[in-house]
Amino acid sequence: MTEWKNTMKHLNNLWLIIKYPFLAPRNLKDKIDIYRLNHTLLDWMPNAWRNKFGEQMCRDIRKALLKDGGLKALFNYRIYDIKEKYGSLRWYDNWNSDRTEEVIDYYEDLSMCYCISCGKPVRYITKKWVSYLCADCYHEARKYKPQEEQEELELIERAKLEDIPERYKIVNDEYIHEPSKVDFKKMWNLK
Repeated sequence: MTEWKNTMKHLNNLWLIIKYPFLAPRNLKDKIDIYRLNHTLLDWMPNAWRNKFGEQMCRDIRKALLKDGGLKALFNYRIYDIKEKYGSLRWYDNWNSDRTEEVIDYYEDLSMCYCISCGKPVRYITKKWVSYLCADCYHEARKYKPQEEQEELELIERAKLEDIPERYKIVNDEYIHEPSKVDFKKMWNLK
């Protein structure tokens, strides 16, 4: 059974790499390493986010790359790291354009609307170690924290308007406020 699961995983990863060449693991000479099909670079994304919007994000990046530079842009695009930082998705790359940057910004903001543990809608934001959590995951985390560490999970009851993150862009050496395309009021269920 395990061999069958591994074969299916390899085939699924191969299919992802065919559709999105930038997800291929690469060796030091920047060649696709076909012997490492047991993962794709999308595996770096936390599972809840990957299940919620990971492949859709890749689809949107692919469309943006093809619009901007055709197949050459698609095959030159590289991902260096995908991770969580300050509670939200971080996607580090090169060979991108304004369109791909917009897609990445959108999904980085969208990640703050879905719990990193399970993918349910966010209702709480923890301080200190920033996390965007659903009610179930927040209460579950509190259950297992020792009393002295409870303040680490100090929360902002129900995310508020002032918690909506702001995005800035550098244009001509100046910071310009750029509103998010994510409707945080709707996603966080704010009135």
